[in-house]
Amino acid sequence: MPRVTVVQPPRQLGQGSQPNESRKGLRNAPISAEAAKVLTRGLRAHPDNVSIDYNGVDIQTQPLGVQLQDALSDAGWNVSSGIMLGISTKPRSGILIRGNNHGLTSSQERAVRAFGTAGIPFNLRRDREPKIYTSGLAHTPFGMGADDVEIVVTFPQQ
Repeated sequence: MPRVTVVQPPRQLGQGSQPNESRKGLRNAPISAEAAKVLTRGLRAHPDNVSIDYNGVDIQTQPLGVQLQDALSDAGWNVSSGIMLGISTKPRSGILIRGNNHGLTSSQERAVRAFGTAGIPFNLRRDREPKIYTSGLAHTPFGMGADDVEIVVTFPQQ
């Protein structure tokens, strides 16, 4: 059974935010502009690869996914995104960071630390199987490798 850690940061930087210029049509995103800036600053020093997927069954999860994509992209991370269907165990917070089951990589640890510093509640689930690299190429779906960060956005579990 995968280990799940619920992380509730000690302080909340506020709810709601002003959309950035490229996303004006998406209103009422769930994290503040300040929290997004703190997240970006926390991840800027060591950019990596991240996949940010949102729950395709409920389109209302897309604004948070887009907001996180913007913050990580602004930090210089290579961001891919997609839609997930049929998420069986929704994270209590609405944001799930998936870590490798045998321990977090440095990229995954940086993401966990940055989300905590930004005051963005998330759940950490260590259930990800590290992907095998062969000849310098990752044999993984959509280019996701063992060291990459995977984030799933849903509505919080009720």
